[in-house]
Amino acid sequence: RPGQLPLPTIPAMASSGVAMSRGYWVITLAILQVAWAHRGHSGRVFLAADSSHLQYTGRHAMNGTQAMWQWQGTKVGMRLSCTSAINGTLEAHLRVPHMPDIDKYAWMLDGVQVSTVSLPASYQTPPQYMVASLDLSFGIDLIGEHTVELVKISEALSVPCLWSLADGLDPTTFEGFSLPAACRPLEPPTRPSRRLEFVGDSITCGFGNLAENAGDEIKCSVPPVGWRDYEDFTRAMPTLAGSAFGAEVHTECISQVGVMRNGDTTAKTTDHNISHYIHGALLTRHGAQWDYSSWTPDVLVVNLGTNDYDISQFLGLQPSYDHFQAHYTAFLKDLVSRYEGRLPALVVACGPMTTKQCPAVKQTSEAIATAFSALKVKYVDLRLPSSQLVCIWHPNVAGHHAMVEQLQPAIGELTGWAPGLEEAVLV
Repeated sequence: RPGQLPLPTIPAMASSGVAMSRGYWVITLAILQVAWAHRGHSGRVFLAADSSHLQYTGRHAMNGTQAMWQWQGTKVGMRLSCTSAINGTLEAHLRVPHMPDIDKYAWMLDGVQVSTVSLPASYQTPPQYMVASLDLSFGIDLIGEHTVELVKISEALSVPCLWSLADGLDPTTFEGFSLPAACRPLEPPTRPSRRLEFVGDSITCGFGNLAENAGDEIKCSVPPVGWRDYEDFTRAMPTLAGSAFGAEVHTECISQVGVMRNGDTTAKTTDHNISHYIHGALLTRHGAQWDYSSWTPDVLVVNLGTNDYDISQFLGLQPSYDHFQAHYTAFLKDLVSRYEGRLPALVVACGPMTTKQCPAVKQTSEAIATAFSALKVKYVDLRLPSSQLVCIWHPNVAGHHAMVEQLQPAIGELTGWAPGLEEAVLV
């Protein structure tokens, strides 16, 4: 287990009666410790999470040699050079929190998803040690140089399941990668120069996007396993938009979250709305705040408001348009201000599940454009046919492709970018 490999012992050495200096042994021990940390049992290579060979995309927090994450789409990548056919596995070493968080990850090889890993539920406290393995022995040839990435493609389900009760719970901890002996790490991949950021709810997260039929509609709606199994962020709107424009993507999304109230809130307002979470590097550890100066998107895309009005409008719990618009405007003003004038463009979207709030969302976008004269702002209506709204009326994969097509003109006009680039972007 990483961090628990036994160090080799240094035998006593005779030197013709000449005593070796203490400094020599200190230096020798340090060299052996570094070498052993890099190459473990059976010649395997271990890269700790803080290795300079690794590259992170998306919000995360470092804790010594470990990385912690919870936001959807966070990924860690590396480039490898392998000298022979691989017999064995590439392993990601993780400590996962207990239920209801049950993570799902995608292994990406040179921009192509080659497998997914659904980690089993943990009922232990503290977090349980698990290994997410990519088996490289089934027709996958890694001879030469390749880019390998591990992407979080499911949500941190403790938040939409527990809300306030989730505060303080453990995030997932990534300890590092273990590589076969035939592979060595190279310099990290080159980052795309373009950047997109998405903020939203279950629509942005890709909730239920793998559901296609009536049977799926039943299974996908059962938390937490159904939610995880029918969600794949690599096929959700942010990932697809990033691929279309050749852009690096950060995403902050939570299913059921709203501007003033959440989808399952029994009152007109809740303190645990999007404002409670948006500034965190993590979702449940609020001491780890995100450093907005570390990464600025070319375009920020925000789609919120569905959960303020979806079921609540039938129960008399929806906010008034004036109150909603005031809160949404305040939220966006705060978010834009965090970039201290560096953010060049904003897209405010509405739909496709609920459209009742869209007039107020459009007015909010106009208020933001007035408040920030240097910020380019576009409003976009997202609409889908019922055939593309499957799991509890959420967009399926075809719906996510359609939403990207509807966003492309606005993003292209704001940036001058042309969609359809070949550069692979993994989020």
